[in-house]
Amino acid sequence: MTSPISVSFLLVRLFPLYCLILGTEVLRLANRYAGKRLFEWHYTSLNGRAVEASNSNEIVVENALKDCKHTNYLLTIAGDDPLSEFSPEMKQVLQRLSRQKVIMGSIDSGAFILAEAQLLRNQSITLHPTGTTSFIERYRSANITIEQGEMLIDERRLSCAGGLSVVP
Repeated sequence: MTSPISVSFLLVRLFPLYCLILGTEVLRLANRYAGKRLFEWHYTSLNGRAVEASNSNEIVVENALKDCKHTNYLLTIAGDDPLSEFSPEMKQVLQRLSRQKVIMGSIDSGAFILAEAQLLRNQSITLHPTGTTSFIERYRSANITIEQGEMLIDERRLSCAGGLSVVP
């Protein structure tokens, strides 16, 4: 029997909770309709402590980003202040995971985190419309193309414009 695909959601303070709910619901439904566990998912934060969502709910996480070792996908979810917790440690760990062939993705403003870690150079992404102008201004030299649409997927990166975009 093959192991389930492991998806880690990296939660950044003030992330939109509905993005996480819809992201995990898609995986749960895929498991249900397949009649077997195709996917497993985990909640991660930079330091391993609970993360405050934009609606003030605290979401308990299972591990710190540095301990995220056996995942196939890392999906970053961020909201209005996506770089509030960005640090050299976060950049280092994200780059290590990328070198280990973890597929990186972003939901809503999570693309800011991946761009800040220099993991979106020469890529095309989609992004929540409210962040487009500031993203373009900040990462102009990184040759990142923002395309309109709900979701973009390539071999190593994926991006969703917002929570509803994760629902195919």
